[in-house]
Amino acid sequence: MPKWLTPELEPKFDAFVSELSPADGTLDDLALAFAATHGNKDAHRALDALLRQARPNIARIDGDASFLDEVHQVTLERLLTSNKLAEYKALGPLGAWLRATAVRVALDLKRKDNKERPAEDLEALVGSTDRRDLTSRKLTAAQVSQAIRESLEHLSPRDRTLLRLHYFEGVTLEALARTYDSHRATVARWLADARALVMEKTRVALSSSVGGDELSDALNSIQSQIDVSFRQVFEPAKK
Repeated sequence: MPKWLTPELEPKFDAFVSELSPADGTLDDLALAFAATHGNKDAHRALDALLRQARPNIARIDGDASFLDEVHQVTLERLLTSNKLAEYKALGPLGAWLRATAVRVALDLKRKDNKERPAEDLEALVGSTDRRDLTSRKLTAAQVSQAIRESLEHLSPRDRTLLRLHYFEGVTLEALARTYDSHRATVARWLADARALVMEKTRVALSSSVGGDELSDALNSIQSQIDVSFRQVFEPAKK
């Protein structure tokens, strides 16, 4: 049995591997990634340690300790919460794949420059993504924020609190798991489900102002920087 796999996960892993063509020597890496996506605590710790090996690569972009920590946390969250880790197909070592993923996150964070980024209309939110000609009605940042605020009303008090604590207060998944006496993966799933519901309700709210490809492009951009959107929404509540 490959390392990281429990007897319960082994048959699922065998079925998963049968659909892939992993490179030589990557089976344990694939097992680690698979176990981590299925909530294995030991796999989570190993993934965290492996991701930390990317810090020298990130330091070439910005060596500030707080930036290194931010990139690590954001990358880890995307791997586990947004299920990005499922994209690893063992075509090469997991460590190299994680380094490439972390570098992309670091470059994305630097490029967006979130603290100083203007957000006056939809084009500012879209940024460097597919910039189709937005010839119809403009969708302002205020409209987007209002739509997200309204969508939050559809969440349970627990989920609203989780989003506020994680995205605005910066409370880590580990700390939230301790607070709610739950597994880290469970908290990550709660956050993912809450995000998905917010995006769906936001889509409905914005569809009256813009539709079709424009709406899809807008929502894709909002989804890609949802942490920024949530901070913008929750900030007034803290003042």
